[in-house]
Amino acid sequence: MTTVRVRPGDIERIQTPAVKDGALAAVTGSATIVLAIQRTSDGFWLDFNDSTFKSTGWTTRQQAMTEVSATLAPGEYRYDWTVPAGANTYMIRIDDTSGTAKNVPFVGEIKADPWADQAGLDALEDNVRGADDRDLSELAGSGFVEATDSLEAIRDRGDAAWLTATGFETEASAATREATNTAEHAATLAAVNALAFATPADIAALQAALEAYGDLNWATAVGFATPADLAALEAHGDGAWSTAVGFETEASAATREATNTAEHAATLAAIGALPTPATPADLAALEAHGDATWSTATGFETEAAAAVREATNTAEHAATLAAVGLVPTVGEIDAELTANHGAGSWEGGATLGARLDEVWTILGLNPAAPASFDSAALFVQALAAGIDIVISVVGTTVTLTRQP
Repeated sequence: MTTVRVRPGDIERIQTPAVKDGALAAVTGSATIVLAIQRTSDGFWLDFNDSTFKSTGWTTRQQAMTEVSATLAPGEYRYDWTVPAGANTYMIRIDDTSGTAKNVPFVGEIKADPWADQAGLDALEDNVRGADDRDLSELAGSGFVEATDSLEAIRDRGDAAWLTATGFETEASAATREATNTAEHAATLAAVNALAFATPADIAALQAALEAYGDLNWATAVGFATPADLAALEAHGDGAWSTAVGFETEASAATREATNTAEHAATLAAIGALPTPATPADLAALEAHGDATWSTATGFETEAAAAVREATNTAEHAATLAAVGLVPTVGEIDAELTANHGAGSWEGGATLGARLDEVWTILGLNPAAPASFDSAALFVQALAAGIDIVISVVGTTVTLTRQP
């Protein structure tokens, strides 16, 4: 097995010959010479598809290698691999999946070491020296770095050595210091905030007084209810409030509210009925009058009487509208006859009978038959039109007949 030491980030060429048969003839033009790389820190294998190490689920775990030159270097196969960052060890394995090559599998080892060359050593020295640019000899006697130490020894010393190195602070002491600083900072802020209202001496005196006073003294402080007072109040009970002196019960409050409401409504009604303006004496008289007295008051109409009167007026109004709408007036009859025959031409002559028939028709009656009516307006209009009529009455029916 071959071992090489490289720096992380370097491109390492992995190259091997492939031979066959007893004569060790070169295997040329093969696409089955493959490379696999395992990381020893966790046993994961490289997936060449995405350049990540995995325990399962590879897309390309074995990468086909490229022949260097079938003419100038027949049977030599290579792969250029960029070494990942960080220190680690990688095992390489080369196989021929066709089984033709006789010198495989081939295994080797690649060690990725940040301090593998002088530049890496210089970087380590710079890291140890710190920001003040001291060299290693200046740290001699620190308990961690001695003048005789090699850089390899420093690297291998281990984490535990840091805990006892001179000039270094342990984790516990750092935590204690941080807690102390935090507490001091909080106390300082509190003191600064309080200084705007009192001096440090005032704060110290107040703190001492509060500490000396004690929690138990609050129970007897002036102006505070004692536990006994609270217990007595609790023991008094909810029901006792209903008989407490100076309190109004719920029932009496409801009665008072109802009385006030009724009185207020009666007052509003009385004010609405008063002449304008009403005098204080008027208001006093109305208030004393009482609601029930209004129904028999002189000069007022009862609700029932008002309803009867309204019904009567409505019926009479409807009858009047019907009579006026159905019976033509004298002026309407004259206007229509004048329009048909000329002014005054219908008042006499041989055609008077025809004119009377026309008037009868205008009145809405049949000239050849008697007409029954119950309207005084119709009778008046017939007389005004100059029609000779015969009146006969049977019961409540009046029959109007034109005189031939």
